[in-house]
Amino acid sequence: MIIIHSFVFNSFKYSLVGEYPIYVCIALSSFTNTNVGTAGTLNNAKSSLVVYTFALNMFGLVLIQSRYIFLGDDVERSLQKLRPEFRILVERFIESCKTAGIEVLIYNTYRRKEEQYALYLQGRAPLEVVNNARKKAGMPPISEKENKVVTMLKDSPHCHGLAVDFVPLIDGKAVWNNYTLWHKCGKIAESLGIEWGGSWKDFPDHPHLQMKNWRRYIK
Repeated sequence: MIIIHSFVFNSFKYSLVGEYPIYVCIALSSFTNTNVGTAGTLNNAKSSLVVYTFALNMFGLVLIQSRYIFLGDDVERSLQKLRPEFRILVERFIESCKTAGIEVLIYNTYRRKEEQYALYLQGRAPLEVVNNARKKAGMPPISEKENKVVTMLKDSPHCHGLAVDFVPLIDGKAVWNNYTLWHKCGKIAESLGIEWGGSWKDFPDHPHLQMKNWRRYIK
């Protein structure tokens, strides 16, 4: 079954062209070939995310850029692949969010080093090198426009079972554009001693949670 979800971020002023303001909004669509269980759980998923950037001016809505994010057949979602000390915190996070009336979906836990390396090469290596690495990692090729930096780490806490990516759910559907909801989840995570990527100033990553000082756990 193919499920398509589309969401649009709030627009904001981007720049001026002459006397006419241009407004940019981000639309994010997720494409999932999967079975959906209770609470929107993804089972045997082949999924991806596409981020679209539009400009809105006096001439109408103009597509500026699209960005494809592959999740893949074998994206690991099981909490069992996490290190026990971090899994306990993630389980507490899920329960604490539920207590606060927020349902969350953990959509990525463990990540193979080959996948992380391919992601790290984006924006740092020629497209041919990037796509060769992606092919070895079982990931689809990207275009020249998509060859941009998406991670700051060659060795991610995901590769050590010390990070997860999550998304809040409303009525079983992923909600990517509600930053009030993201911040509520982030504050819950931080209250449990989990580092939330949405609080990073240089490279904010709202879906990302990781063990504080995670490198101490891999020595």
